[in-house]
Amino acid sequence: MFKILIIISALIFSSCDDSPRVYGPTTFVVGQQVTVEMTKGSTLKENGFSIIDSSGQIFTSSNPLVEYEWIGKNEFSFRIPSGIASGKGVIKVEGSSEIYSLDLNLIRGLIWSDSVGTLTLSDMNLPANEVKTAQVGEGYNIIRIIDEQSRIVVLSPASGQIDYFTMDGEDQRSMGLFAPSLVLQSTTQGINAQPVDVIAIPSGLVIAADKGIAGIKVVNAGGTTTTFDSWIYSDGATRSLDISGEYINSEQDTVKLIAAAGVNAANESVIILFELRTFPRASTPKDVIVLSSDSNVSDVAVNEGGTHAAAVIPTENTLYLVNTSTQSVVPTNISDCSQPTAVEFVAGGEKIAILCSGSDSVQVYTVSGTTANHFKTISAGTTDNHVAGMFYAADGRVYVSLEKGGIVYFDASSSNPVLQELPNSSFIKSSSFVVQP
Repeated sequence: MFKILIIISALIFSSCDDSPRVYGPTTFVVGQQVTVEMTKGSTLKENGFSIIDSSGQIFTSSNPLVEYEWIGKNEFSFRIPSGIASGKGVIKVEGSSEIYSLDLNLIRGLIWSDSVGTLTLSDMNLPANEVKTAQVGEGYNIIRIIDEQSRIVVLSPASGQIDYFTMDGEDQRSMGLFAPSLVLQSTTQGINAQPVDVIAIPSGLVIAADKGIAGIKVVNAGGTTTTFDSWIYSDGATRSLDISGEYINSEQDTVKLIAAAGVNAANESVIILFELRTFPRASTPKDVIVLSSDSNVSDVAVNEGGTHAAAVIPTENTLYLVNTSTQSVVPTNISDCSQPTAVEFVAGGEKIAILCSGSDSVQVYTVSGTTANHFKTISAGTTDNHVAGMFYAADGRVYVSLEKGGIVYFDASSSNPVLQELPNSSFIKSSSFVVQP
């Protein structure tokens, strides 16, 4: 945890300048915790704190995203909240006789990994500014944002390594670990499988693997431990996972829906659905919905409300929409989308974005229930620089990375989306990336 030490110069040097002197870092990323201590000056008011970002948004001490905590003796802590605009920001701290204003540089990060295992957080406004780094497994990685604090989990399928990172590192240039790393491989006792995807849930992780779906417990009890729990599904390989937002189910319980794409014992492409109530295990009720006899399903998505799921099969050039209540399945031919490899619900679930690796484009479809209609084709890559990865961010944009370097994006909610380049991102060569909320 880093401290900003605020000293009023007039009280020390008898200067006419009574503006606060700031000792310590003044650049912070979304999710980072900060402690402020007033060492000289008037007594601070316990809740006299606010952050104003570059867009004019005001986050006060009562906002739960700020995680404001009064420590006492003119000292408090807060967290840079998700949803804050990057750029210049101002902290206002109310004292007994005046209000102090402190200038900060607030960064919303693009987090990406390269082929040699370097995880980097770059400034979205200036991608060449590498703010924080960490080491992960080599090769392709799966990066997932866990929570509003921008904690992340990284899975390296080639090595089976799982790492957990927080924005609160030992120094300003590092990400910190909030749980021990874990390696899951075919030689790991109880696992005997190769992991390929991961999502975070309370108290742990859900892993897609060539043996099925596994649960990993992350327990905080006298120190954080990570252990294999059990197999949730073991009738066939799974390749992709997604999780909905919270919703009220038919039993009036608040739950989330987990969707997995994989195969069953008959080697058919299926979507596996189960509600997240308690930590999932083999006994957790599951719906296994057959999509096709073609076993090459590549990706799955579920909308925020948990009412519909979607999957793509590259060898069929087909999009499948599933009503999660009735389990009805509707295939849509997407022949203009060669090798669909990734799918996301976007624009509040009103549209679907599909990454077409063979045609270097993103196909956007409007959806109503299980009916999908083609809306727009976004040419994202070229014959010299193919599309590599896709991420739908909290800002409503679909971001696409390119094999030889660069990030492009478009506004998913626009009636006429236009592709734009993320300035100065040509050096970023990664198929795995996320954008902080």
